[in-house]
Amino acid sequence: MPIELLRNAFSKQKEKFVEIGMIFSNKVELRNAFHSQLAKKKALNAIQGKAEDQFDSLWDYATELRSSNPGSIVQMVMNDGEDGTGQRKFLKFYVCFDALRRGFLFGCSHVIGVDSCHLKGLCGGVFLTAVSIDPNNNLYPLAYAMVARDKGIVAVVS
Repeated sequence: MPIELLRNAFSKQKEKFVEIGMIFSNKVELRNAFHSQLAKKKALNAIQGKAEDQFDSLWDYATELRSSNPGSIVQMVMNDGEDGTGQRKFLKFYVCFDALRRGFLFGCSHVIGVDSCHLKGLCGGVFLTAVSIDPNNNLYPLAYAMVARDKGIVAVVS
């Protein structure tokens, strides 16, 4: 019974604490459940780091992509704090590997499909992918990009 309760993705953490307390004849206070949520947030922050720290490592990722994949297109664009706040703002990150681009020109149908996925995290934005069809009628990835939510596909094309 406790394992089934923990596997149930739809029950809330507070409900799990109360149910487990009833199973083992212990009184679990909701205050303890709240403290465990805070502990979980602290643990995730310690493991993943802050969003600002992860954003700074994006520059290293772009540099590594350029050095390990010569001929590939890797663009990271930011504004320089022109909005009056003085803080830089992420605009787009675009990657097209040279091998995929050459494979597309050599053997794929010259029709490109673009799909988007809206990201609902801390930073938000839109994740875009460009695909084609290879000779085996499978999807062939061409490029991917992450753009600010208000820009969309126009920001990648321009």
